[in-house]
Amino acid sequence: YVDLNAGDECLTPPEPPSLLSPANGTTISIESPQLCLINSTPAPGCIDPQVYTFELYADESLSDLVATYNDIPEETETTCANVTASFQSGRFYFWRVKCSNGSAESDWSGPFYFHTPNIVPPTPGLISPDDEDTVTSLTPTLSITGVNDPDGTNVTYEFEISISPDFLSLSSAGQIEDTISIINWVVSDQLTNNSLYYWRVRASDGIGYSQYSVSRTFYVESSSQNAPQAPQIHSPSDGSTANSQNPLLTVINGVDNEGDPLTYDFQVFDQSGVTQVAIVFGISEGTTTTEWTVTTQLADGLSYQWRARCSDGIYYSNWTPMTEFSVDLGVIINNPPTIPNHVSPSNGETVTGMPITLTIENSVDPENDIITYDFFISDDPSFSQDIASMLDVTETAFETSAEINLNLADGERYYWHVRAKDGENVTEFSSAAFFDYVDLAANQDDYTAGISGPFSGSTILTTTPTLAASNINIVETKNYYFEVATDTFMYNIVTFSGSVPEQENGKTTWQVEEELESGQNYYWRVKVNDYPYSPVAKIYIQFAAYAHPNPVHLGENVTFVLPPEEVDLFIQTVSGETVLIQENVSNEWVWNLNNSAGSQVSVGVYLWYIANSNVHGKIIVKP
Repeated sequence: YVDLNAGDECLTPPEPPSLLSPANGTTISIESPQLCLINSTPAPGCIDPQVYTFELYADESLSDLVATYNDIPEETETTCANVTASFQSGRFYFWRVKCSNGSAESDWSGPFYFHTPNIVPPTPGLISPDDEDTVTSLTPTLSITGVNDPDGTNVTYEFEISISPDFLSLSSAGQIEDTISIINWVVSDQLTNNSLYYWRVRASDGIGYSQYSVSRTFYVESSSQNAPQAPQIHSPSDGSTANSQNPLLTVINGVDNEGDPLTYDFQVFDQSGVTQVAIVFGISEGTTTTEWTVTTQLADGLSYQWRARCSDGIYYSNWTPMTEFSVDLGVIINNPPTIPNHVSPSNGETVTGMPITLTIENSVDPENDIITYDFFISDDPSFSQDIASMLDVTETAFETSAEINLNLADGERYYWHVRAKDGENVTEFSSAAFFDYVDLAANQDDYTAGISGPFSGSTILTTTPTLAASNINIVETKNYYFEVATDTFMYNIVTFSGSVPEQENGKTTWQVEEELESGQNYYWRVKVNDYPYSPVAKIYIQFAAYAHPNPVHLGENVTFVLPPEEVDLFIQTVSGETVLIQENVSNEWVWNLNNSAGSQVSVGVYLWYIANSNVHGKIIVKP
């Protein structure tokens, strides 16, 4: 038997070789460099010797051939080619390699790349805008001085713009490659009008980067950024009738000269045009018209007025003229009044003495019918049995009160709610509120600390509020213990004070040491020594940086309420000139209306910003 295919094994090409060194992107020595590979795997059954071809190029597209090294014999496991070509410093080079067994060749491996020793370009200099300049374009031109690369390669300039001095987030960035002495780059992203920006630049030769330039600031104040044209009322039109208590309001879109996307605000008023009954902000623009369905149910048989406006995110258009329409469902309906709101005692408040005065904010009746109120008190939150009531209490201006004289138990909790009546309709009961009754005659106040602030129902504009207790009148060493929880039963304690010695002036205070979460309700109480705790007070945490008083008069001070962590505060004129930069301030900081030179500012409007945030405001200085 004769195998006619014997000797054909090497007609199958070997596998392509693999990269060994230099690793991609690394620097090599110009003196006698080597290009090394991991040998190819021969075709199965082929024992013919293998050789390699190396090609070296000066460009990634492999069009500028520098040198070729043919028939390099295979060595054990790895094979290298000694490069004799002359290299330039600061350049990338690209190479590839293939294997041959004399009968067939592998595919090319690569291209792989390395670079020769490099010197990075010098740092560019900033020309304009100058530091603290004001620019009038939302896409200003930034100018710098060009630089020459020591290795003679082309230089690319990288620009960065940010609202923060640390450039952690960028408002715009771009690259430009040029060889001229002055480089101009037009900001590629539209900036926000009336805003402060930082900018810087660095140079790159494709291998390394220069240092960043020093950063500068500029203020954008564009008079060409005009307010959009107001939308037009489409429906319901003036004098028309809507057959729904939740009518659809439609406007013909406004026009923005800059082509910015617009959003829309809608307002609905009663027939007088004074009392607002519904409002919405930021409705996204439709194709040619924009619409909103009124979410508040309007009363059948009554007339209303409405209007709309649009915004480009910076400026608002004028409001459309007030447009009146009526709601007519075709049937005569007497609508019930709104459910009354509790005023006092607030939920969780401690009440002492008799009589007890319960006060509510008046309901609103769509038909302006005469309203009376029923007040109820119970010792059971489910109101299974009322212990007192005042019925048919006649409404008084703005608020209505009922005085109830009861023999309540000292230290007990009581609940109350109210309903309104217009002669035909009776509303649902208001949400029940509770109060804790303390009989001063029972001398309980001698042992229980009182809540001196913040009182129950308060909104607190700091995440580390100060809690105050009224001192008790007993002769012994007294220590106060404060607790803060996320529930009214004080099960979930989030922070507590430990022992706080009694302070002077009739009250003892403690500032919460652990930051509370903004936008959440908390509950707090206090006790003295081992005596009973005070009633629980509910507070709402809503931090907001602000300055007060505002407006302020020359000769007065402005107090800034700031975050508890240190921030940098910038105060500027409306034209962008820096008045004062106060670094590393927190909690409260007082400004005496002096600028950085120590001179008092003049009458006018000033803008303030917290660095690295979108928190800002304005201060009006009056004579």
